[in-house]
Amino acid sequence: MTFAEALEFGEEGEEIIARFLVERGCVVSPLYQYEGHGSAPVLLVHDAGRLRKLIHPDLLVVGRERKVLFAEVKRKRRWTGPFPARRERGRETGFDERLYRHYCEVAERTGIELWLFFLHQEQEPTGIYAQRLSVLSEHVRIWNGRHESTGAVIGDGKALALFPESCLLRFADLPESEGHAP
Repeated sequence: MTFAEALEFGEEGEEIIARFLVERGCVVSPLYQYEGHGSAPVLLVHDAGRLRKLIHPDLLVVGRERKVLFAEVKRKRRWTGPFPARRERGRETGFDERLYRHYCEVAERTGIELWLFFLHQEQEPTGIYAQRLSVLSEHVRIWNGRHESTGAVIGDGKALALFPESCLLRFADLPESEGHAP
């Protein structure tokens, strides 16, 4: 998948989750528009005498009781695992470890609860899964991007933050029109 295709795939997932939340009584503000934004939203922080940019979650959500939270959306075609050496974790899902660290710092610095939404399509079990970042952080496994036995780089070799399916809440089936990724 090219960068442009991956971006479009992810943006479609953000729009699906935003609609899902709005239909359940939330007010949602995408922190950038679904098209033509050019880069991820950032939170500017001053740290050790310099300005830093932290990648910001996708959505600002206000719930029915006016509770404010951030939502980060990850759209997935498949789960990973279970792996022989970690069978007890079962299937896992996740994303780039660098982004995970940014989201942890955004939640810490702002004091705003952050939820991760995983929109799983194609490979069963499909659906909308989510959990608070604070809960997921208790179960995170950082994978270094290398095969456990051979040490060979897999894919792009980026480190990933992985979470077991068992610590996610399954919120819904896929919306009718979103049953399978294009």
